[in-house]
Amino acid sequence: MKPVEGGRMVFGQVPIRQVECWPLIQWTDCMITCHVKYVIDPYQLAAFERYSRQWIGLVTRLGGEHHGYFLPAEGANNIAYCLFSFATLADYERYRDQAAQDEECVRLVEEATALKLIVSYERSFLRPMLG
Repeated sequence: MKPVEGGRMVFGQVPIRQVECWPLIQWTDCMITCHVKYVIDPYQLAAFERYSRQWIGLVTRLGGEHHGYFLPAEGANNIAYCLFSFATLADYERYRDQAAQDEECVRLVEEATALKLIVSYERSFLRPMLG
């Protein structure tokens, strides 16, 4: 994390406000990181990887910072993860609204659904605690 203009801090490329993020009542002013755990079809790993690579660019284009996908390597062959951040919860909600209307985002979701790449997923929201 490094200081930038205007008293804001930067984690990667996403600026975050210098505010106390606890209790949760103030949490909406803090950077939010979305952690997604996927259960995927292990026989379609290459297709899921193509899908994932495209989402990295889309999240970035829509204002977030994607920290990458983490695909099966050793152990369970059907579990994958991804992490991406937005400066605030409001920015994340704006991203969700934009993604629902974005032709490329909609196409990717439709393709993944038709191919049944993703069996299920769990989405969790985290607030980073940085040095």
